Amino acid sequence: MDAHTIAAEFRLSLGDVRRMYREFRQVARQACNATNDLRKRVWDHYTPTPESSKMWRSGMEWRFKKVFDGGDETQIPGFDLVAQELNQDVGELFDYLQRGFERLPTTDDTWNEVYDVLARYR
Repeated sequence: MDAHTIAAEFRLSLGDVRRMYREFRQVARQACNATNDLRKRVWDHYTPTPESSKMWRSGMEWRFKKVFDGGDETQIPGFDLVAQELNQDVGELFDYLQRGFERLPTTDDTWNEVYDVLARYR
């Protein structure tokens, strides 16, 4: 799926279709950033240097691998205090971290979403 195909099928201008795509990408990016912000904030509590703060995507899983494999958040030093500081339930925060970070949808997924939305309002 691409802009030309969608524009032709729905008889829209190419510019309008591309604008829709950009808006969908922006919304998805904002959602990912908001979701991943919590992961970054947790990792910031455990990073010894500014260089290691770049590892926010997988830092907790890497540093506390045995804990994540075993599923027992009580083995992470100070995790309950971090959760409290971030106004999060300890168990829910740990489950969230175990799920992995949110990825931006692929280009194809976004074009398909544009198509689906337009098809709904046909």
